[in-house]
Amino acid sequence: MKESKIYVQVAGLGGAVLSTFLADSIEKMLPWLVVMTALIMCDLIAGVCKAWKLGERVTINRAIRDTTAKACTYYSGVVFACFFQVATSDDTEWCEIAAKIFSAVEGVSILRNIFQWHGYNLDGKGLLAFVLH
Repeated sequence: MKESKIYVQVAGLGGAVLSTFLADSIEKMLPWLVVMTALIMCDLIAGVCKAWKLGERVTINRAIRDTTAKACTYYSGVVFACFFQVATSDDTEWCEIAAKIFSAVEGVSILRNIFQWHGYNLDGKGLLAFVLH
């Protein structure tokens, strides 16, 4: 009988720690997930506009599939960084760093779609040359 009370107490303590951990993590990651959602939607719109302008076939299925794949990749990176930051109690803003890196990657994708929309075919090397000149 005593053993079961210990297990209940440990489980109760674990639940309290876990709920605090999740609350702190969500508090840090939520603003960045909203920003990432806005950027992903902008990329979706820029990509669809580019495809229409260039006369490519646009299907809702492919657009949603590609957007969902990007969202899962970016969100998982930001969520991991926020969990890591809260778990280590580190002063380094890992969540912010990860969100800014993914935002920069998404920003390049948006710019690439806009440039292609206007007839400029820029890959990574061409975009870097354009920015540096």
